[in-house]
Amino acid sequence: MKIISASSLFGSCIAASAIAMSLGVAQAADPAPVKTPSFNQLDTNHDGYIDSKEAAGSLEVSGWLSSADKDKDGRLSPGEFSAAQSSVGIENKPYQK
Repeated sequence: MKIISASSLFGSCIAASAIAMSLGVAQAADPAPVKTPSFNQLDTNHDGYIDSKEAAGSLEVSGWLSSADKDKDGRLSPGEFSAAQSSVGIENKPYQK
């Protein structure tokens, strides 16, 4: 029977830990993309605006509703929605169904 030295065993454990940690970091660095509903999907009453009640259908949109509402009328126009999407790096598809 072959006897493994403590230093050899320790080195193997360190190497295995390093590999496992690097795999975990790689997985954590690739989060799933956030899918934002289109303007038409959120405009459920079809009045051409997204109000706070409609924005509640998307956690992301409700988070930037007040800052995206440039004219401060309490709702997002298609232009405000499009500009907000662009500013947070979301592909601009305001009228996608």
